[in-house]
Amino acid sequence: AGYACLDMRGRETRRVLMAAAGLLASAGASVLAVDRQTHAFVSDVSQWPSILILREIVTPFGQTQTQLLILLALWLGGMLAKNRRCGQAAGLALISMLIAGAGAQALKFAVPRARPFIPPEWQGVFTCGYYHSFPSADTATAVAGALAVGHLFPRSRWWLLLAAAIVGLMRVLRLAHWPSDVLGGAAIGLLGYAAASWLSAKVGRRGLGASPSQGR
Repeated sequence: AGYACLDMRGRETRRVLMAAAGLLASAGASVLAVDRQTHAFVSDVSQWPSILILREIVTPFGQTQTQLLILLALWLGGMLAKNRRCGQAAGLALISMLIAGAGAQALKFAVPRARPFIPPEWQGVFTCGYYHSFPSADTATAVAGALAVGHLFPRSRWWLLLAAAIVGLMRVLRLAHWPSDVLGGAAIGLLGYAAASWLSAKVGRRGLGASPSQGR
C-alpha cells in the first residue's frame, strides 16, 4: 500500500504521457524548422574551446557503462547506509533505462536517419551507426534514469532532469544528433519510465520502486 509505483491511471502518469506526446510533437516541428536551419550555427559553437572541454566531460554520462556504475554506486550506498530507497531507486531506474534504451535502439533501425556529421570514409555506408541518428539513446536513458531516481528522491528530480538535459545538449553540440533526435530521445525516456512504473505497480511488493515515504 505504501508503494508509489505509478499506476497508469494516475495523474502523474498522465502528465508523463502528455509530456512525451509534447516532446514528440516538438521533435516533428524541429525536423521541419530547426534541425537544418541551425546546423551551421551549431557546428560553429561545437568548436568553441569551452564546449569541447564540456562535452568531453559530459558525454560519458550518457553511455551505458557510466550509467550502470552510477546505479551500482547508488545501490551500494543504500546498502551501506541501510536506506532502502536507494536500492529501490536503482532498481526502478535500471528497468526504466533498459526499456527506454531498447525502444530507442529499435527506432534507430525503424527510422534510418543520417547524423549531422559523417566522416568521409563512412558516407554512403548505410549499415553503420552514422545512419541511425533518431532518436538519441543517450538522452533516452538519461531522462528515464533521472525520472526514476527523482521519483524516489523528489527533491533531486529537477537537478537530475537538468543533468539529463545537459547530456542531450552535448549530443547536439558533439554533432552526433540533431535537436529533434534529442527531443525524441527524451520522449522515449519518459515512456520508458512510465512503462517501468506500470510494471512495478503490477508486481506489487516484489516490484521495482517504493514511495518516498517508505524507508525513512
